[in-house]
Amino acid sequence: MLNTPAGLTSSVTADGKKYILQTEFLKSPQPHVVTVVVYKGQVVHKVEKICQHKLDTPDGFAETEKLIKTQHLSVARSIASRPRDFGAKPMEIQVSAEDKLRVISGIAEVTEICAGGRGELSGSAPKNDPILKNICLINDVVSAITRNSRLGKFRRAVGASGNQKFILTGGDGKTYLLGLKQNVDISKVLSELEAAGF
Repeated sequence: MLNTPAGLTSSVTADGKKYILQTEFLKSPQPHVVTVVVYKGQVVHKVEKICQHKLDTPDGFAETEKLIKTQHLSVARSIASRPRDFGAKPMEIQVSAEDKLRVISGIAEVTEICAGGRGELSGSAPKNDPILKNICLINDVVSAITRNSRLGKFRRAVGASGNQKFILTGGDGKTYLLGLKQNVDISKVLSELEAAGF
C-alpha cells in the first residue's frame, strides 16, 4: 500500500475575518491537490491542481508534498493580501472548459472552434497552422460521419497532420481543437479527457 502525502490545515485572519484553509491530496478520479477556504462553516473558495508526480518513488512523493505546501501557502498569501476577493458569502467557482482542458497533461494548445456551421476559429487562433487551415474540412468530415453513423454523435475525434497530432472534443456546448505535445500517449490524454467530463 502506498503512503498518502500529508495534508495541511491552517487559519488566516484578514480584514477581521478568520478563514480556515485545508489542503489535501486526493487519488480519484485522478491524482490532484485540493485547497478549500472555509469561512463560518461555508466553503468560499476552492483551488484544484492535477498532480503529475508518481507516489511510488521517493522523489515523486517529495514533489507531491512540496506541491501541497506550495499551493497551501499561495492561497494563504492571496487571502492575506486580497481578503475582499474571498467574500464572506459562499461563492460558486466557475472554471471554463478551456481552462479545464489546458491543465490536462499532454495538451500543448487549446483552440475553440466557433459553432458558425463552418468551423471558424475563435479570436486570436494562428491561421498559418496546417491543421487550423483545414479545420473546416476536418469539421465537415466529422459532421458527415456523425450524420451517417449508427453510433450517434462523436464525443471525440483523434487525427494527425504530418507529425502533429490533435483531438477534437466538445464541452459546455462548444467544440475545441486540442494540439498535442510531441510523443504524448494519446490513450492517457483520452483517459484524462474522460475523467474531466469531455
